[in-house]
Amino acid sequence: EAIPPLGERLRIMHAPSSRATKGTNEVLAASERLRQRGAFDFDLVEGVAHDVVQCRLGEADVLIDQINPEVGGVGTLAVEALALGVLVVTDARWADFAGLGEPTVPVIQVGVPGLEAELDGVLQMSPDQIAAHRQVGLDWARRHCSPEAVVRRWTDAMAGATNVPRETSRPLVSAPMIVRNEERGIEASLRSLVGVVDEVVVVDTGSTDDTVKIAVRIQMEWEARWPNIGAEGPPYHVACPTC
Repeated sequence: EAIPPLGERLRIMHAPSSRATKGTNEVLAASERLRQRGAFDFDLVEGVAHDVVQCRLGEADVLIDQINPEVGGVGTLAVEALALGVLVVTDARWADFAGLGEPTVPVIQVGVPGLEAELDGVLQMSPDQIAAHRQVGLDWARRHCSPEAVVRRWTDAMAGATNVPRETSRPLVSAPMIVRNEERGIEASLRSLVGVVDEVVVVDTGSTDDTVKIAVRIQMEWEARWPNIGAEGPPYHVACPTC
């Protein structure tokens, strides 16, 4: 499936879960200077539920993810953007992907000092050049981030696992969930995992709705019904993964 065509104006999106973490001040400053020299739409998305972020991301041509030298690791939103055929600009470190068998991840990697110049370079690209970047990212995401690819890597990893308890013949499975303002769907998501995983890890990133209250209520319900939770019991909510 090919990526959708560009609109008349390039649409650049930035969606900080934390302005300090994502380098939002630098992103806004660089974008404002560029808007004085060229025409593009800038979409700042924050304080909304994940499904809203996904909808806006599907309308974007370019995502500026984290631009912060103090933050390491892979940007989850950047991976989601690649899977939607969105060109990604970020300084996220991709060492966690070193085992995928490819030398690079198809993003435009840049730090704060070069951000404005790199964005200006993107604005100077032809529609065909931008489309080519987006297609490469989409193909990469399909190879490495599709459900089938994730299950395949998990299965390969578990084949050599050494932490399998003696009382069970399989590794324990943990399901981490990073959430923010998900009160509409978190209960259904948690209950859908009963009998599928051994543990659910809910990490809230600053919800202002009842997301945390709902997660805690379900945790207390599970612990009351199954006080001896373990490999034979239902999943439960904890502060950090243990398996």
